[in-house]
Amino acid sequence: MDLLKSRKTAWAVLVVVVVLSVLLGSVRSVSSLRQQADQAFTQGTRGDGLGISHYLESRVSLSGNLITVAVRYLDGNDARVTALRQAADNLAQAQTLPAKYQANQTLQPAFQSVYDAMEGLYLSQKDEDYRVRLLADFKSRDDSIRYDGYNKLAQNFNDQVLRASPGGGLASIFGVRPLELYSMTGGNK
Repeated sequence: MDLLKSRKTAWAVLVVVVVLSVLLGSVRSVSSLRQQADQAFTQGTRGDGLGISHYLESRVSLSGNLITVAVRYLDGNDARVTALRQAADNLAQAQTLPAKYQANQTLQPAFQSVYDAMEGLYLSQKDEDYRVRLLADFKSRDDSIRYDGYNKLAQNFNDQVLRASPGGGLASIFGVRPLELYSMTGGNK
């Protein structure tokens, strides 16, 4: 009982509590910053839901719309239509950011191939106008992806937050990992 009334014990307990508070606070803060940056991929940098994920889903949808128009004029088993369908499915099913990036890169020429295959066919004016609009929208989504701020946020988190002392180092020790980048290799650049 005298040990609990001792000043040395009180100071030791205080030091342990402060150290644990700093450790846990640092890990929680870094984890929260990671979660915010990670959500930018799906929710956008403004939190408006217009992140890279949204634009990728839109490109899959636009591909399906082009296929719908294309099979009115091309054979449904046409290799270009099949390739576009497969590329869109691959993007829709991709799980990691590098896989999504690669699938999107494959989708681009597949979409263009079907679009070009319809050039010079006798499309109705409505279908021709829609085909042109689909390409413009498809390219617009790619531009939106290219200028999206997710990679910058993720890279900043990886370079600035995780490398900062002591919080980043402590968080890394406790399992807070770097964010993947939306690129061919993902991870840190």
